[in-house]
Amino acid sequence: MTIPVKPAAGPKENLRTMQVLNATLLIGIIFFGGIVIILLSVKGHLLDNEPLLFSEILLYGAIGLAAVCYFFARTIYNKRLETVKNSALPLADKLSQYRALLVLYLACCEGPALFSIVVLYLTGNFLVLIITICMMMAMAVKFPFTQKIISLLNVDWVEQQDLI
Repeated sequence: MTIPVKPAAGPKENLRTMQVLNATLLIGIIFFGGIVIILLSVKGHLLDNEPLLFSEILLYGAIGLAAVCYFFARTIYNKRLETVKNSALPLADKLSQYRALLVLYLACCEGPALFSIVVLYLTGNFLVLIITICMMMAMAVKFPFTQKIISLLNVDWVEQQDLI
């Protein structure tokens, strides 16, 4: 008995998968933030009786986490992008490596965004939404548009036709 082998997705499908992933993560952050804002308006924040110092510690913790994660994401992204760009691999392999790199970058940005929303729910301090917005902008900047991928990965003319 043989197991049917599913054909590998083409470059266009890989690119579409990356676009859907990026958009889904951004929309998830927006929905989670919206739910938390609605809960805050209905119930109020959770740490009503805690001192203001605890709220400030959480705010500075969220800022620190966002800064460290963004620095890590950006550094790893730039280093690995050069490796992928300069490799002599076919387009499908380059896209696969870039997808893994993009997932790592997006995860490093999404974590602090979600954490800042949790801090908002705990403290009621809407300043942490600035962190969420900044991390979402960092994610949106890396949205894999076709022309952007072509220029980032040094795709030749023949391989460009597979993407377009």
